[in-house]
Amino acid sequence: MASRARNWRRPVSEPQILNLWPIQIAARELREALVYYLKREAPPPAKYLTSKQLVQIVLKDGNRDFEALDDWLVDNEVV
Repeated sequence: MASRARNWRRPVSEPQILNLWPIQIAARELREALVYYLKREAPPPAKYLTSKQLVQIVLKDGNRDFEALDDWLVDNEVV
């Protein structure tokens, strides 16, 4: 969502940026979950937000506040 918001702010004439970071986080968590599954242990909780939590943070005051999302990610050491 954050990368899309940044792209929306860019003029159409500028190249758009594709942010693969969310996919990297998902792949890392999937690998960790598979390791725990093979050990027959419960995986650690996900570090990244659910879509519902993400929307709550970004639309907290009714506006698109992606700085709040950046703050959450830094505070929770996801980035």
